[in-house]
Amino acid sequence: MTFEEKSVPLSVGEITCRVGGEGPSGLYLHSAGGFRQTAALEELARRFRIHAPIMPGFDGTPALEAVASMRDLARLADEFAAAVIGGECDVIGHSFGGWIAVWLAVQYPTRVGQLVLEAPAGFRVGGAGGLPTDPAALRKAMFAHPENLPTEQKSDEMVALNREMLGVYNQNTAFDEALGVEPIVSADRRTYFYDLRPYAERMRATLAEVARAQRDAEHPLLAVRQSVRASELVVVTSDRGLCGAFNNNVIKRAEQVVRERTGDLTLTTAGKKAREYFQRGYRDRLGGHYPQEGWVTYGQATEIARRVSQRFEDGEVDEVVLVYSEFVSAVTQTPRIVRLLPFAAETGEEEEQEALPYEIEPDPARLLAVLVPKAIEVTVFRALLENQAGEHAARMAAMESATRNTEELIDSLTLEYNRARQAAITKELVEIVSGAEAL
Repeated sequence: MTFEEKSVPLSVGEITCRVGGEGPSGLYLHSAGGFRQTAALEELARRFRIHAPIMPGFDGTPALEAVASMRDLARLADEFAAAVIGGECDVIGHSFGGWIAVWLAVQYPTRVGQLVLEAPAGFRVGGAGGLPTDPAALRKAMFAHPENLPTEQKSDEMVALNREMLGVYNQNTAFDEALGVEPIVSADRRTYFYDLRPYAERMRATLAEVARAQRDAEHPLLAVRQSVRASELVVVTSDRGLCGAFNNNVIKRAEQVVRERTGDLTLTTAGKKAREYFQRGYRDRLGGHYPQEGWVTYGQATEIARRVSQRFEDGEVDEVVLVYSEFVSAVTQTPRIVRLLPFAAETGEEEEQEALPYEIEPDPARLLAVLVPKAIEVTVFRALLENQAGEHAARMAAMESATRNTEELIDSLTLEYNRARQAAITKELVEIVSGAEAL
């Protein structure tokens, strides 16, 4: 399988592309390492005709002055697809190319048919970000199996230059946000937790199905202790106030749980408001603290989930309870108490008697070992997102109420002032008239 190199003139300048394969045309956006003819790409080219533009500055191509940000790269990809492919096409973005593909889909939705993201940049196995800067170490980290190495190797100098161009485009991304992309990002985040709800529910259902198929399998995070001698309470609030009774409602429910527990209790807080409150009366019970600075991330949820899971596995606690505020609507946020550990994969009696309509590979026990920790992380992440959405909704309602009360107060004071002013004018007129009559 060979990919032919071609030149394509565009409005910003001439760029190089690689073309190969047979079938429907598709747009392939390469990673920060540049274009690599991997075994996976060759397999893809057996079904599609791949058009892969080389982004300016990568693989020894000259940088273009008019292309200096992610938005510019998306614009270039759209113009390239229009010139080479024509209308709508499927877009495949690998790693760094995945970010370009997302920007392309946001800015030019009519261009993108199916959007496929391969290991999009920013997502790392285990939640750890960053890659080695040394080319040899980078190659080892990216390709654990020798058979997956690209047939077309690049020199260490070329890899280093490509990584430098990645920094150039990432550095200029912030300027795009200042030019108007921020509303798009905000809108996406507003729907983030809505998308996570069905995912979390489906993950729990899948976990239940796997548990049904492996009734004899024992996972330490599913094991219910005969007696609860030590508990850990994870309380999620906001870092800031000015959101009415939002935080107080969650803290009240948390205090209810504290009063109900008779054994040892550890308080883990996610949010400054919970930390500040429990420091006053429960300082000796405080455990970990996780500030909710800015937008919550999956990495924050992973850190919390792994810590409490490890404590549960080590026998330090027998139960972990999660308290947070569930977003119901813009005017309603409901505090919820959820038992996080032992994690419950609930199944009904009728479901347990039914056979699964599919087989599980490699085996239910190994799949369970992956699903259970992931389900706990997703549950915590959902709680953080729900809580943050509720925080902003509560703050919006509180500020609207404060604004309305202020306007009413201004109207009342204005009316009182006008009455006093009118009374003073009337009094002066009466005094003038009375004095004139006396003369």
